[in-house]
Amino acid sequence: MRWRIYYGDPGGRVYDGDCAAHAYRAPNLNVQVYKEECLTQESGYTIRHGCNFFCWEDEPFARWSGKDDLFGLFDYFHYHKGPMKIIAGREIYDGTYQRVQKQVKSDGNFSEMNFQPGKLHRG
Repeated sequence: MRWRIYYGDPGGRVYDGDCAAHAYRAPNLNVQVYKEECLTQESGYTIRHGCNFFCWEDEPFARWSGKDDLFGLFDYFHYHKGPMKIIAGREIYDGTYQRVQKQVKSDGNFSEMNFQPGKLHRG
């Protein structure tokens, strides 16, 4: 499954991935939106935002899961077996957040975007 992480920096950086190796190299801070390929959705993707943390789950799904508070993070520490990867969101100005949301929508689905697995780049 392909996924993209959108960061809240002024440059509009994104990080693309499609496997655990890419997840473990993802930059850790200022995550605003996580977008994953979902062929059962009409848009071809789902998005998650507003989470304080995103945790990589190798099994059973090999995907990021959003955690909105410390209790969700503690659950991850307690129940997750194996290597862990946590990336964190950050509160940003409304104008910057709106820019990120616009970027998410304008990227379209994964077959339309400039997808570069394992790379941090401008979206």
